[in-house]
Amino acid sequence: HVVAELVRLVTVPLASGSDDDVALRAAQGAAAEDDLKRMYKYPYMASEVLAAEVPRITAALTSSDLHMNAFFDFVTTARTPAGTVDPFLAGHFAKILSTLLRIAPAETLPHLRAAAPTFLPALLENIAVAPMAELLVRIGEGPDNSEAARSYAGSTPLTSPSPDAMAILAAHNALGGVAAYFCDAVSAVDDRGESQVFVEGVTNAVQVLVSLTMRVLQMPPLKLTIPPALNLYQRPDLVGGLLDSAMAAYQKRHSTTPLVLVLSMCADLVVNDANTVPETYTEKDAQEIRQYVPGFTDWPAETENARLLVPVMPLEQELGNRYEALADMLRGVTEGEPPVELVNTAGTIAPPLGQARLKIAEFFVASLKRASAPVCEVLDRLEIPKELLDLMVKYCWSSMLHSVISTAVVSAMEEGPEQCRVLWLRAGLVDLINLAWEENAAREKENGRGSFRVGYMGHVVRMSVAVASMLQATPMEKALLFASKEALQKFDKICSTALVATMNVEEKLLGGERPGMKGKGESEDDMEEPTEVFSMEDVIDSLPDQAEPGSADGIDSRAAAEGSDGAQHIEEEEEVVTIDVGEYEERDSGQPAPYSSRRAASSTAAAAADTLFNGEDDTDSSDGDGTYESFRPDDGVDKEPGNGAVMENGQMPEALAEVDKEQVAPHDSESSDENGDDYVRFDATVEVETGGSGGDSRK
Repeated sequence: HVVAELVRLVTVPLASGSDDDVALRAAQGAAAEDDLKRMYKYPYMASEVLAAEVPRITAALTSSDLHMNAFFDFVTTARTPAGTVDPFLAGHFAKILSTLLRIAPAETLPHLRAAAPTFLPALLENIAVAPMAELLVRIGEGPDNSEAARSYAGSTPLTSPSPDAMAILAAHNALGGVAAYFCDAVSAVDDRGESQVFVEGVTNAVQVLVSLTMRVLQMPPLKLTIPPALNLYQRPDLVGGLLDSAMAAYQKRHSTTPLVLVLSMCADLVVNDANTVPETYTEKDAQEIRQYVPGFTDWPAETENARLLVPVMPLEQELGNRYEALADMLRGVTEGEPPVELVNTAGTIAPPLGQARLKIAEFFVASLKRASAPVCEVLDRLEIPKELLDLMVKYCWSSMLHSVISTAVVSAMEEGPEQCRVLWLRAGLVDLINLAWEENAAREKENGRGSFRVGYMGHVVRMSVAVASMLQATPMEKALLFASKEALQKFDKICSTALVATMNVEEKLLGGERPGMKGKGESEDDMEEPTEVFSMEDVIDSLPDQAEPGSADGIDSRAAAEGSDGAQHIEEEEEVVTIDVGEYEERDSGQPAPYSSRRAASSTAAAAADTLFNGEDDTDSSDGDGTYESFRPDDGVDKEPGNGAVMENGQMPEALAEVDKEQVAPHDSESSDENGDDYVRFDATVEVETGGSGGDSRK
């Protein structure tokens, strides 16, 4: 009964109007405060109990078909007026189910498999609710497999996916259901714009597709076979359908969000670090783990990167069928629509770049980076690299676009494949760089040296350095295949004059070099130690030690000592002796000699140290009775035994009686002096600071 009530609190919202809730509230006359507790506090407490990882509670829940059926019914029955599950309860539901799958998969998976025909479709309908979308990915998680995670040489620690759970998702076409939800939502949007539920739904759908893909890419290194139904690389038709619906919504100017999301996903799929064999794997290891990727051998090896884990070629072919339409969108061509103009401080921009066209540029850059032969052929025919460079000049203040293109160019020149380098050079990269430098020089000549540069010049400088390094290692006859002799000569002149001057300016430290700063070619050992410019101690030493009582300075001093919170702070003296005193026992009576503990003033520090080290007091600054006031015993206080001095007739020397005490083990020898007086010896360490910033000490 307890578990049943906990499940009901988590799965039945108060606003549902269930018979039990209505009867209970009518009988108890529940007030508004009770309703709030029932809506928020009690479900939270119930979820904490059910997800507490207590074996008896977990067993009581998973061993009962009645409890588990009621639990899974939450997704199919608990509805808000908007038609979705209650978002608050959804978080608790997802937490409990994720915990059960992790700590008790053998007991939980049979219930999930039985509920899947109705549970998974209902879960897909509620993908706009974030916990439900996350749960679709969490279902595939298995128990932690630390051994497998340690044996995997990738950059990310892995938890082994559950083959049984992944099989359930594959059997019920989870990928197809998510794609269908996305396409239906995008098709339903109209010129009234995007609602919040729509944006959250399509965003969660794309995130689920990407997350499931990342999950299946973890399986081969862990020697688990990828279910083809969950491999987005082997289902390119789903990606093509997503892109078609998103492009249609964009062309109708109904929504931009779906196109941005899908293109971002496509770029991640085309260039995905997780879809590579770990660098530490040999070719034999790579072949061994590829046997867990069904269909890998169906694609010729020469068309694929040798280090790919899952073939990308099917997906690239599907996307290639839409390159031409995407190229038209990149150019700003929209049939039947007047151009949109944006007026700002940079002038009139028609049409504006927009996030969709920026994302198309990123997608094409990712495709260029992959540089497979069929894709490069299509992109070259459509003149995509040239279009990207032209956009960089046209939108001279779009720093995000400049960063995307310049990063791609620099990467291609420094470490990219030959095909990618050829495409950029054939697109007129050298001519564009020359033109940018000439226009910038003309601008400086017209407006003066102090005028600001064109927005893309910083990125042009980066590309110039990369291209210059690449051409330096390229024979002239080969370089002439991509640029004219005049263009190469002009570029060489720019590199030796304007580029060198610009690099010298950029490398110059703002404000000049400072003392002790490491210069070029200078090691850390050659650096000059910075000298002390200002010392607060000298200022503090020059202040008066104590103000006259009742003066304004005295009030200020007390206020400063107390601090802002009113706490009393005690300033330490410059010359202080601290003697640690631990336990000792008197030989005869067994009672400790009385003393008090206090910091000694500087006027008696030397006397205390001499008494300790020399066994006698040879100073004259006493109170006349052989004792020092600062060390006078205090007989009226409860005492603790001490160490660190010579005991004479069971008593501490007066000059050492009042010291800081600390429990220190005594010397384990007892003896008598030359006069026959008994004494007990103890060991101690004394540090005497003589003041000043240097701090001279002796032990």
